[in-house]
Amino acid sequence: MGEQGTAEWSPDPGVALDRLVASYGNWVLRLVTVHVDHTAAEDITQEVFLRAYRGWPRFHGDGGAGNPARLRAWLARISVNLCRDRWRQQRARRGTVPWEAGDEGAVAVAAQSALAPAAEADPELALLAGERSQALRAALRTLALPDRRVLLLYYYFDLDTPAIARMDGCPEATVRSRLLRARVRLRHRLEASDWEEETR
Repeated sequence: MGEQGTAEWSPDPGVALDRLVASYGNWVLRLVTVHVDHTAAEDITQEVFLRAYRGWPRFHGDGGAGNPARLRAWLARISVNLCRDRWRQQRARRGTVPWEAGDEGAVAVAAQSALAPAAEADPELALLAGERSQALRAALRTLALPDRRVLLLYYYFDLDTPAIARMDGCPEATVRSRLLRARVRLRHRLEASDWEEETR
């Protein structure tokens, strides 16, 4: 992710912005691309960091900058709120949004492509880039988008259940339930594939 450890963050929003973009720019873009098409994602990503710049003095003053998990959750919340604004605009114009379009929606393609980063660029994702990643991606494609999304947010974007709950405006218990259900469904898909044989 390029996160620069827990070194002290500057209270100056201009100085902090450079570090935020360097540390989290690609992460935010991937997160946004899970929710909207790539063209919109680039615009929204820029707006995320503009909002972060404006909100930095308050966030830093509350002590959030010293906690990497809280910092990621803050950026994720800004990102998803902006995506929701885009969904509302699209719904007003077209009556539907990508998230509601099922597996043919742009978000489905984005979610699938988000699973293929270079392992050397993101070492903790080496499993996904390994020889079994194709089977895993194929199994994920068979899941409903809400199940796929919660797995991506939790495992790929390293957001914990409280952060996802805050993003979605629902109880943490609901997120835990969704995550458990998605894990079970993914396991069943993998058991139906060659995954078990490969792992042996």
